[in-house]
Amino acid sequence: MIETVTFIAFLLIVLPGIIFYILQPKIVFSPQHYKRRLLFAEYPLRYQAVELIVDQNVRLEGIVYEPENEPSATVLFFGGKEQDSVSLIAKFSMHYPDLRFVAFNYRAYGTSGSKPTEKRLHSDAITIYNWTASRYGEITLLGYSLGSNIAAFIATRKAPQKVILVGAFESVTSLMRETFVLLPNFIIRYKFNTLHYVKSITVPLYLYAAIEDQVVPIHQARRLKENVPNLSKYKEISGYNHGELLFSPEMMEELSEVFKA
Repeated sequence: MIETVTFIAFLLIVLPGIIFYILQPKIVFSPQHYKRRLLFAEYPLRYQAVELIVDQNVRLEGIVYEPENEPSATVLFFGGKEQDSVSLIAKFSMHYPDLRFVAFNYRAYGTSGSKPTEKRLHSDAITIYNWTASRYGEITLLGYSLGSNIAAFIATRKAPQKVILVGAFESVTSLMRETFVLLPNFIIRYKFNTLHYVKSITVPLYLYAAIEDQVVPIHQARRLKENVPNLSKYKEISGYNHGELLFSPEMMEELSEVFKA
């Protein structure tokens, strides 16, 4: 009888935890590769393919958009877990043709090699920032969703001109707890603790959230806002979900103003 109860307890409690632990990389990361990059091929002088070698000869795919005239600013973009950051530079450049945009794909995204982990993405981000700053000087960091954590992490260790976080979450731990309330800490492999990072960012920070966000509850953005020591602007945008926020007309207008500031 005791053995039966123990076995049932294993099936109901332990086994789901093991499965959840194993599947977490697929939950947190969803590598994308948008193969239709027509503008890159049509305007190779405007869209310059670059490559960055990080630890153990891992190659990261990158792109630099150079405007026709002298750029008014350099924006380093870090995308979400379901985005090809490199490909999205074409879209940004169409909205903001006078800015220089730089992006590198995370490991396993696009044609970048290796596999992503929290430690690797943060380490790569510092390398990417250093590479960009050494070539172009002052940088505006733009991070969306997962990329907002990467941008916030960089800003705790470097001095960008400003930081823009769109669709940011408190942490992966808090996101998982929104669904799995009783999930113990030791099962959660990735933290991506944005709340911790924003507390020590001293450069101007801009924070934008979607009220109808179905992925990141609005109360997480509000808590981030309360913990930013140098908050330049916080805005909640209505009418868009998580995936629609970044390229919504309202967000595009907001970014235009921030880039000019």
